[in-house]
Amino acid sequence: MADPEATILGTFNGKPAAAVKGNDAWFLAIPDIASLHTLYQKAGVHIWNRSGDVLFAGNGYVMLHAASSGEKTICLPQKYRIHDVFSTSDIKKKRIGHTFRLFLNKGETKIFRLS
Repeated sequence: MADPEATILGTFNGKPAAAVKGNDAWFLAIPDIASLHTLYQKAGVHIWNRSGDVLFAGNGYVMLHAASSGEKTICLPQKYRIHDVFSTSDIKKKRIGHTFRLFLNKGETKIFRLS
């Protein structure tokens, strides 16, 4: 039975295939990353990275592992001084901001300390 309080996001063969109600979401099939990002953004969830790469954030560190080659953008929840853990470059140690971009090759991993 359909829930009249739920918002239908998509249908399949005329029947609900994706819906949200409050903080809950239901999907008939696994949603793609763009659909999840849209849902997260509407719910007010902070999105650290939109490129589909593996990202870990916690305890003052951010780690990004590239699933593909290209420019990556990391969006921080607030301004931080960003230190590249494996670099001695003064330029990267002086960067401060909410977002920063870097180029990574597929399979490359970078770790940053936030302060």
